Amino acid sequence: VYKDFLLNLFLFDVFKLALNFVIFKSLA
Repeated sequence: VYKDFLLNLFLFDVFKLALNFVIFKSLA
């Protein structure tokens, strides 16, 4: 269960980074 939690946390961080990148590109 703990490993799944870490995996979800990692995927969520990657998702947030990708989202920020897309928003930044849209504004630029």
